[in-house]
Amino acid sequence: MPAPYAWILTIDHLTKAVGAPGSFAGTYGPRDCPLERDQIATHPKGRRFRLLDDDREVYCEGVLVDLDGKCTGFEPQDDYGEGGLGATIIQYWENGWKDL
Repeated sequence: MPAPYAWILTIDHLTKAVGAPGSFAGTYGPRDCPLERDQIATHPKGRRFRLLDDDREVYCEGVLVDLDGKCTGFEPQDDYGEGGLGATIIQYWENGWKDL
């Protein structure tokens, strides 16, 4: 059964370029993601997020799509941000960036 959510990293603030060597922009998940990259980035239910470290340095931005309304919002951080990037903070855009 596919996951009830999907996310994609759209901007890599560390390398500054999509497709640059070592860039993680375009990374998406989870493994059993029900949507393709383009579908996630443009989905009408998409919510903009960004991942930061303890010093509040922004590592990346992305989009989370909650397909069943049951996401906690921590999914991108739990799936990839913490282990893959060392990100410890996730923020969502709500008339400004707000920590979750």
